Parts: sequence; structure tokens; C-alpha cells
Amino acid sequence: MQVLGKFHPHGDTAVYDSLVRMAQDFSLRFPLIQGHGNFGSIDADPAAAMSYSECRLEVSMATNIPPHNLGELVHVLSVLIHNPEATLQELLEYVPGPDFPTGGLIMGNLVISEAYRTGKGRIVVRGKTDVELLDSRTKRSASIIKEIPHQTNKSALVEKIAELVENKSLEGISDMRDESDRSGMCVVIEYS
Repeated sequence: MQVLGKFHPHGDTAVYDSLVRMAQDFSLRFPLIQGHGNFGSIDADPAAAMSYSECRLEVSMATNIPPHNLGELVHVLSVLIHNPEATLQELLEYVPGPDFPTGGLIMGNLVISEAYRTGKGRIVVRGKTDVELLDSRTKRSASIIKEIPHQTNKSALVEKIAELVENKSLEGISDMRDESDRSGMCVVIEYS
């Protein structure tokens, strides 16, 4: 990593942490680095040491702009090339909002258009759940968490729910388990 020696002589942690984040498909919709090795997980498992990882990278920059769908952005650029006077409302037809890699639901469309108009804003994202009937005889049901807000640590979320249940701040939950695997996220919360 020549960046460390030539451009960032203050230690390797900041550079390597940034590199790891840019290789994680749960951090960026389109990862800017193609990583080979262990680059951590959505459960906050740490990345392997620098000596155990390799990568190919593209140019990037640090920003607070949320990730967007690349195809939608290309479409908007095409519209702007053909109509430089296009209004924000016209452009919002092609890019309805950010496209987060871990999914979730953006709460409120007005917030998005205001953020695009002013360049400032706060977007609230909620996870997606399904409710399934586990036993029709006893009418036991469960919430299945399939998507969580961007940059939410799944294991910390599960721990926080368990803590709330243990402290009796959250009642009616009989069991909770993380059944996530390579095919996707699945946190099951069973109700009593």
C-alpha cells in the first residue's frame, strides 16, 4: 500500500478502514474496491489484518451522500444532456431517492426532494418486516426482519432487542433468533 508511505504517513488504520468499507457490499450499493479475503460482515465481524487481504480499487472520495442506483443516475444525466433546464420534479421521476444496499423503507418523500433541492437533509430509514403465522391453532405469530436501515449493525440490533425484552421494556416476545445466511437476512422475533 504505497498510499500509506507516500500520502498518509500518520498510520495505517484510517487508510485500511476506508479501504475495507469501500469493499463491503453492505456499506456501498456499488463497492468501489474488489476485495479478496475477509472484509468483515454486517454483524460487525472485523476485517482480516491488512497482510491477509488484497484488492483492486477504483477512484473514490469520502462523502455523506447516500448511495444511489447507478442506472437511475445515468438516466438522469441523459435527461440533463437533452434538457439542461429540467426541473427537480422532472428528475425525481428517474431518481426517486437513495438506493441503500441493505434495503429498508425511506420515511417521507418530501424529505428527499428537499434534500436534493438544498443539498442538506436527514433521511429516516425503517427496516422491512413480514408477519408470519407460525401456528394457526394457537395463533402464534412472528415478525421476520428482512431488511435493516443502511449502516445499522444487525448483531447490535438483535442484542438491543434482547436487552429491551430482558429489562421488560419490550413485552410479548417469546423467542428471537438470527437465521441469516448467504441467501439473505432473516431475524425471527416470535410473539407469545
